[in-house]
Amino acid sequence: VLLPCLAVRPSQEILWPLEVAGSEHLLVTAKGRDDAKEFHTAGASVLEAQQAVADGEADASVTEKSWDDYWLATSEVYPNCSLQTEGSFSVDEPLHVNDSCIWHANGVQVTVKQPMKFHGSLVLQGELHIIGAAALDGSCMRVLGNLSVLGTHVTFTGCENTNWDNDEAGSGGGVHVGGDFRLLRSTAAFFRCKAKVGGGANVRGHFEQRNSIANFE
Repeated sequence: VLLPCLAVRPSQEILWPLEVAGSEHLLVTAKGRDDAKEFHTAGASVLEAQQAVADGEADASVTEKSWDDYWLATSEVYPNCSLQTEGSFSVDEPLHVNDSCIWHANGVQVTVKQPMKFHGSLVLQGELHIIGAAALDGSCMRVLGNLSVLGTHVTFTGCENTNWDNDEAGSGGGVHVGGDFRLLRSTAAFFRCKAKVGGGANVRGHFEQRNSIANFE
């Protein structure tokens, strides 16, 4: 499947689960029993809300909220990233973040002169602006695991991936995601981003969005 400026892996799998089962949900990672219990509780609330709407006992907004709670309950829980949470900074050398983490960005502006690479999964929250200041040998941001954007406004502007020799490294101008890319209550905008495949974003796993807007210009 190839959307304008967004490349995703073709899939025959259903993005929304018909039955609530931790092992069958596309975005569940290995979690402890407490997390699994929370997951099942949240999933059960979705089915209960859907039945209530079907029976005329509740309106659709109840199901919407239950789905949102369900997504949050199944989101990865990681420590904070060791990255700036306010103001602005420039990436002048290749930046590597080895562990999965949550980046709480309060209007952070990042000028990217060298690629940013996250070797695990990344959760974004808040407001983040990524600006490509030079043509790169890769995406402005590369996430090898999953990328979850929760309650966030994130923009990628002027990211140009000039690696045309490597199919994977040359995919995605703004962001390359090795796992799944999910948006919840968020906006993600890509402006003037270029790459061999997926000028804005390239997703090797699944792309899911809920109560969100993804914009490519």
